[in-house]
Amino acid sequence: MPKKDGKFYCLNHPEREMAVLNEDNPDTFHTLRLATWIYGNRLKMENKSTGFDIYACTECGYSELYLTSSELKLLRKP
Repeated sequence: MPKKDGKFYCLNHPEREMAVLNEDNPDTFHTLRLATWIYGNRLKMENKSTGFDIYACTECGYSELYLTSSELKLLRKP
C-alpha cells in the first residue's frame, strides 16, 4: 500500500487512510505461529510467533500485514 508521511493509504482508494486493527490499543498486535510438517501429513506448532500490524481500508476492506517495529528490529539484526 502507498505510504505517505508515515501513514498508510488504500490501493483501491488512494485518498483514504487505512486503519490499524488493534482495538485502539497501541500495545496489541496480531501474530502468526510457525509450524513444521511431521512426516508430511500433520503439523507441529513451534514455539515461535511473528508479530504483525494489520492495516485495513474502512471502505472496501482491503488489508495488508506489516511487521511490528520489534519484529522489524529482529529482522535487521546481523
